[in-house]
Amino acid sequence: MGDFESLHWAARQANDTFPFLLLVDEWGNKRQHIACYLHDMPGLVGAYERRATKPHLGHSEVVEVDPLPGLRLAAACEGLANSVYGACDIAATFGNAASDSIPRSFNQFCKKVRIGKLDGGLVGGVENLEWYARVREIRTEWAHHSSIFIGVSGDQPVVVVKPLRRRDDRVVLPEQAMLRVQELLDWSGRAVHVIDRFGIEVYKRYVLPRLDLDSQVVSLELDARGFPIVRDRKVQTYKTTMREYLRRGGFDL
Repeated sequence: MGDFESLHWAARQANDTFPFLLLVDEWGNKRQHIACYLHDMPGLVGAYERRATKPHLGHSEVVEVDPLPGLRLAAACEGLANSVYGACDIAATFGNAASDSIPRSFNQFCKKVRIGKLDGGLVGGVENLEWYARVREIRTEWAHHSSIFIGVSGDQPVVVVKPLRRRDDRVVLPEQAMLRVQELLDWSGRAVHVIDRFGIEVYKRYVLPRLDLDSQVVSLELDARGFPIVRDRKVQTYKTTMREYLRRGGFDL
């Protein structure tokens, strides 16, 4: 299992004692939105490149362009940045509930890591925060200050990020920037890996030590595809220890 899959597996148990574990489901929903955008974006780029054009009546030097492919691509880019931002802040809320030392804002968490007040090992090193910083800055611009604009460089669409946000929010992209759509996809994908690492590290450091690993837990019997097994209209369960349950989720105990 990957980091998030292991975290999601673990969060199914002990959420009566640690209610904040239920946030993993909310976080997981955001990850699904991100995955959907990442999957759909190449098709949206292709549709933009193939968008219909026609000469403007009476003005042969003017070309009319179908605006819908550009609008769809712009909405998806903005939605992707916003979903990454949301997933990161849900992750920070999860971390704060597990330990008061972690701020509820992922941006504030990043600031504390950069100045050495929090351990960068929670995200695998301070250098990994660069990807979140880029997406957050883009999202801040589009959510609060200006609209996204899709332009063209050569034959490929580019995402234009204007610099209308506050000066202290213009760090990674201080001037107007033109980005390839693939850059936004890469940064978003890497940001997700960062918060996945963050989530599993928070669990291991602040939740796992507080669990009774020898306690009995009830778990669902799952088939090879991960679906609950039903017999005689009853969902099948089994009893095991918390230790063995977590081992099945990829924890080395």
